[in-house]
Amino acid sequence: MLESATACRAFDDSRLSTAYRGNDVTSCPFAEAVRTAYVRALGSKRYSDDVVGTLKIRAHSPITKKDYVMTCTDTNPVMCRGGNNAVVYIASYQDAG
Repeated sequence: MLESATACRAFDDSRLSTAYRGNDVTSCPFAEAVRTAYVRALGSKRYSDDVVGTLKIRAHSPITKKDYVMTCTDTNPVMCRGGNNAVVYIASYQDAG
């Protein structure tokens, strides 16, 4: 999955450190906003690699100035889809291999 994605900014060295643009209609600023919204939505929950589920989040695009609903699957990498056909992956930078 990440082979065809474009890495944006790495925030830290955690499992959810880096936002990736999954397609050409997704900007790095939006991918980073999705990553931030996803991590915030997880709140103070403890994280483990074997937790699988789906989480709906709302992310604000700094490009369009609009909010978009994204559905994220808690896999490795996390995959979020929504908005106007946006695709965002969230993983550690090392996962890009």
